Amino acid sequence: MLKKNESMIDRMIRIIIGIIILLVGYLYSSWWGLIGLLPLLTGIIGFCPLYALLGWNTCCNRKRCVCREEEPVKKPMKRKRR
Repeated sequence: MLKKNESMIDRMIRIIIGIIILLVGYLYSSWWGLIGLLPLLTGIIGFCPLYALLGWNTCCNRKRCVCREEEPVKKPMKRKRR
């Protein structure tokens, strides 16, 4: 399975733009509207091949990574001195 590299906001924007392009292509009876499938599918899947090529990742930030499926690494607890 592909590792997600798009944030939730990025995905929603791609889905909305993809639907708009598809609708405009349909309204104008143009095959160019099929270009809307690209942002729509990448938004649904959550993986962008161009982001992978460029090494970009909008999914993770410094505090937490929501695109990883593994548990976050916890720091070991310090023992109190007596």
